[in-house]
Amino acid sequence: MTTFFCVTAITGNALVRAAVKQHFTEVYELGSSIWFIADKTVPESTPTQIRDKLGLTAEGLGAQGVQGLVIKSVGTSGFAPTDLWEWFKIQRQGDSNG
Repeated sequence: MTTFFCVTAITGNALVRAAVKQHFTEVYELGSSIWFIADKTVPESTPTQIRDKLGLTAEGLGAQGVQGLVIKSVGTSGFAPTDLWEWFKIQRQGDSNG
């Protein structure tokens, strides 16, 4: 089952972007400070686990002045670029509830 997370940089966009790209392959970048991550880890990851993996902690990137949030998605809705919806659809392919 695919779990989606939204990572947003409050400060240090470039460092957060580098961490996201280093640790995840299934990423959709929206602007310069928001990334959607498709995580297929079983059992599913938590926002805290994703935060730690990215180093968004006081001891990690926070020590360099970086701040960011990790939000777990429980659904998607809105008006956004078509390629974002296509990305979500592709990432869900193979999930049992499709």
